[in-house]
Amino acid sequence: MSYRDINFQDAKNFITLSDEIRDIINIIWKIDFNHEVDFLKIDEGDLVGDAKQARKRSIILEHQERRQPYVELLNERWQKQCRRSLAA
Repeated sequence: MSYRDINFQDAKNFITLSDEIRDIINIIWKIDFNHEVDFLKIDEGDLVGDAKQARKRSIILEHQERRQPYVELLNERWQKQCRRSLAA
């Protein structure tokens, strides 16, 4: 989902997120953006065939390795915030 896909209700809920959660989302967004830029560079580059596919697989693995710790942290913080909201 891109930022353009967020409807007004989602944006309204986003405002209630803690600063920490917003920071984590921003980090994930930057990682995803850089991943897309790397893919564009490969598509526009000189690599062809198997070399291009191998490099794309490499970028996908690097992306997952960089992103996954932040996704786990986001899930942890989100669950914590939801528990606090329900307790209130």
